[in-house]
Amino acid sequence: MLIFAEFHVVITFLMSTLNTIQKIIDKNHNWEQDIESNLQQILNKLKEKQRFEPLLLKTIQELQDEKFYVASYQRSYKWSVKQVEQLLDDIHEFELGKNGEFYCLQPVVVKEKRSPSNEGIVWELIDGQQRITTIFIILKYLQQKSNDFFHLEYATRADSQNFLNSYLTEVTATDSYDQFVKNLERKYHKIIDHIDHFYFFQAYQTVVNWFNRYNQHSEVIEAWRHKLLHHTKIIWYNVSDQLKASSAIKEEQDSIQIFLRLNQGKIPLTQAELIKALLLQRIAKTECEELSAKKTQQEVASQWDRMEQELQNKEFWSFIYPEQKNLPFTRIEVLFELVISKNTKKCEDYDLFIQCQELIENHGVKYVWRQVQECFFRLVEWYRNPRLYHMTGFLITQNLMKIQEIWVLSQNHTRREFEAELVKKISKILGQYFKDEKVLSFNHLQYTSSTLKKINSVLLLFNIYLHEKQNTLLPFHLYRQVSWDIEHIHAQQSPEAPNEKKIFYDEHKKFLSGFCLGSLSEEDRLSLHTLLEDWYQCFSDPKHNIEQEKQKLTAYHQLVNHLFGETNVNTLDNLCLLPQKINRSIGNDMFPFKRSKIISKQLSLMQQDDLTDKQRTELTKKWFIPLGSQYVFSKYFSEDTDDMIRWGLNDRKAYASAIMKCLKSYGIDLED
Repeated sequence: MLIFAEFHVVITFLMSTLNTIQKIIDKNHNWEQDIESNLQQILNKLKEKQRFEPLLLKTIQELQDEKFYVASYQRSYKWSVKQVEQLLDDIHEFELGKNGEFYCLQPVVVKEKRSPSNEGIVWELIDGQQRITTIFIILKYLQQKSNDFFHLEYATRADSQNFLNSYLTEVTATDSYDQFVKNLERKYHKIIDHIDHFYFFQAYQTVVNWFNRYNQHSEVIEAWRHKLLHHTKIIWYNVSDQLKASSAIKEEQDSIQIFLRLNQGKIPLTQAELIKALLLQRIAKTECEELSAKKTQQEVASQWDRMEQELQNKEFWSFIYPEQKNLPFTRIEVLFELVISKNTKKCEDYDLFIQCQELIENHGVKYVWRQVQECFFRLVEWYRNPRLYHMTGFLITQNLMKIQEIWVLSQNHTRREFEAELVKKISKILGQYFKDEKVLSFNHLQYTSSTLKKINSVLLLFNIYLHEKQNTLLPFHLYRQVSWDIEHIHAQQSPEAPNEKKIFYDEHKKFLSGFCLGSLSEEDRLSLHTLLEDWYQCFSDPKHNIEQEKQKLTAYHQLVNHLFGETNVNTLDNLCLLPQKINRSIGNDMFPFKRSKIISKQLSLMQQDDLTDKQRTELTKKWFIPLGSQYVFSKYFSEDTDDMIRWGLNDRKAYASAIMKCLKSYGIDLED
């Protein structure tokens, strides 16, 4: 799916030419003779695309009252729930701009045809039936049982046509398909069930459920409908003029031939594939001898494949590029973007291909390929050097710099100079987090809703620092797949709801009676138990005084904080990183509770020997406790390791000192 501010269609020409190039690539014969003209024609068409009139773009509104015909050779409707939801979500998330942007669907290939059922002219759907049918189903819902927006006619599946027109709007959000069919058959005294009907039912129910999210917001639904009708366009490819059939049979054969050709290779050639063809073709032109040209072509093709294979390594890829949804481009394109593109935005509409061609014309194919190779080897060097790996991965992971910006920074520098430049960048960015007037103060960065990202960055850098000290690498590919919370190491928050209070009481009672409390005296233990029971008895009394209950719970909290940790402060020396799933499960509780549960989860993961690699990876993502957080709850930084149930002032001082040493290694010198 694409969004365009301006789009002049070249898809008609590309569909045939790109398929030709792909066949030539597969056959490995003389590049110069076979694809020189094809590549040049593509370049000319792309460079001069402003000359094309946008005749092949139609808004959905322009399809109103059109008649579409689905021939017998067409497949049944098979869109899944996910595909329908994706279309609904994409249009919903598309934001209208000021420059006439629109959301563009994939091409619909049609041909004019006289309808078999009447004397009128219809559009035969050669390709795009699934999209058009889904839009029909969505509009069926939005029209609220009024006349259909456009019409669908089936050559051999009259029952499907009848189902869409007559029964679809009776689907509700809670129906099962079996029950829905039974109800219809009882109501209309005829057999309704058909494989087509299940998918129609499923798609319509998906639409109903999706729009039910905005049941009380009719303006949202109307805005969505407006975007669909007026700001969603399809690429309208009319092949009628190309098919000058002499008979009805020949006309049908031509339609089937186009349908098969379009559906054999649904994945179009990417920019990378076009660039590869361009490189190999230019090599054939520059090499004087045919044997030498073929040898060079084979070497480049082999090098290309090895680089692409290495970029598929998730650990390598994840440290230079954020792992998002399925990336819409071949990974090797990143190398060409770094070498060729003059900006940090993703190249679209074959811009990268055009820029590559221009660079080859100006500097030669060997120069361009050498630049791409050097770019790849530079990235490999960053990946294999722990210091560069961590700093590059840190800046990209925290969205502090993009890979393109880091690449520009690396130009004309030795490795040592580049490393120093990265340290300066980190120092400049993170140093601002601690700036208190004219000094850099450790206590200036406090936990608030507006500082969470900053604290996350500081704690991630601290974890990187710890990995470097023990000569290990932080796994960015795992880190990026986890949703993180900033956790208070020692925290105490009063429970609110009655069920929370009961859980709070049960956990604390179990702790006080069953755990080894180390240096805690029997007197202190008894005092805690008494205050806890005193509060719970007050809370359990239906006629209790709320203010009195709060006072009793406060008294318990005060003793807990005195015995197990200082009051709950929001400075870095009481904060660490934990995955959301772990953090939400251990709650806001005192240090020994959290320590026990975190150690339990770590041991549980280590003891599961019968897991597959995939299962272990998934479990690790859920229970990925960073090195710094492991050290905190094992009191690694503290001098007093005999008392493992408290997170006190001395523990926080030791932890703060370790964080400040980390920051100092990046040029950030903080005042205590």
